[in-house]
Amino acid sequence: MSLSTLNNALSGLQAATAKMQVTANNVANARTDGYQTQRVDIVERPGGVEARTPADAARPPPVPPPTEAASVSGPPSDVDLAQEMVAMSANESFYLANVRALEAANGMLGTLLDTEA
Repeated sequence: MSLSTLNNALSGLQAATAKMQVTANNVANARTDGYQTQRVDIVERPGGVEARTPADAARPPPVPPPTEAASVSGPPSDVDLAQEMVAMSANESFYLANVRALEAANGMLGTLLDTEA
């Protein structure tokens, strides 16, 4: 076992946390006129994974603030609460898997240190 096992689990926890924050923000803004759903992708990198947002070019342009001549409310939010709840459930499983990997790596490291002592 090496420290890379700990790093992999830790990067997974960080990515899962970032993904959950974005999902929570989507749910919180589900009724906000003009809000566009945000996404985070988890991609592999050397030594673990990381959370990345899609390229800015793929996102729709931001909704300008209303003017006096414009309607007070913009287009409705495009957040689908059912999809967000599924994403939260899947992300919870991803987070817990990384917690278990971190616990296992910690236990192996503790056993190794106890053996050497």
